[in-house]
Amino acid sequence: MATFTASEEETNKVYDRQIRLWGADAQRRIQASRVLFLGLGPANVELCKNLVLAGFSATIADHRRVDAASLGYNFFADAESIGKSAAEASIGNVAELNPFADVKIGSTSSCTDAATAEKLVEGHGVVIVDVPCVKGSENERKLINEACRKSGAKFLAVRCSGDGAAAFLDLGAEHSFVVETGEGAKKTTSAPQKASYCSYADAVGVDWTIVKNKKMAQPPTPFLLDRLDALFADRPSSKKRSRDDDDFVVFAKRELEARSLGLDDAMLARHARVAGKCPAHIAAVVGGVLGQEVVKAVSGRGAPTNNVFAFDAATGAGTALFASPAKRA
Repeated sequence: MATFTASEEETNKVYDRQIRLWGADAQRRIQASRVLFLGLGPANVELCKNLVLAGFSATIADHRRVDAASLGYNFFADAESIGKSAAEASIGNVAELNPFADVKIGSTSSCTDAATAEKLVEGHGVVIVDVPCVKGSENERKLINEACRKSGAKFLAVRCSGDGAAAFLDLGAEHSFVVETGEGAKKTTSAPQKASYCSYADAVGVDWTIVKNKKMAQPPTPFLLDRLDALFADRPSSKKRSRDDDDFVVFAKRELEARSLGLDDAMLARHARVAGKCPAHIAAVVGGVLGQEVVKAVSGRGAPTNNVFAFDAATGAGTALFASPAKRA
């Protein structure tokens, strides 16, 4: 949809609060950046709202049909939208958030190989994947991430459910940023710093047991559930498969025990019921945190999370984690 044409003075008035918060240069970078939202799941609905309001342009790519369940988290759609694609149903209300942002529907929301992934990512500075774990989706995320690394786009992949959320960030092999401390006349800015991010494929391939902070007995529950969801979706399909292989609890216990990890049966059973069903308040928290991560990544101001964020809805705890074959810097 066409953007509203205005003078720099008029634009600065609209973004005055943000310019005061992170500076005019950071705001210019934000306004020059386009975000590709792959899937309007619970987290991406919140992220789309937050980032378009901040000044990012957006491409919405989700050709799944709106149903009654999705109306529980997608406040851009309404009952009259049922049957339409999520992107088509949402774009009008997204565009109304900010007349200075260019909002459009993506021609496709999936890829099958490196070439189609590169075409999907082309023209975007940030790509955020928020889709349910279904068979083949893990490989698709890897293809999209590799395309982002090749083009220089920032990449986020997020899973959000009633248990909480887990998000992976890849800002590239060499991301530069500065850190500001103090306020007013006492504000100081550090010399440029660098952070190196591994690929999504490398991150999900690490030993789960090392993805924890020093005081943790094991990785946070949302991280483990995210990995279990991905494995469960891609489990081998065979006519001779046992009935237990279709039971998430049995499957999860087997995978956890193989890694000397554990979650209680009640938690696993609950997750099996609520996976993919994310209450609005959880999505709002996750969207707020990750929205700030995107702003930091694009503006180059503030130390970004490297490279996993986990939010536990039961405790309200948000945890930054490191999942990489490389050693933490």
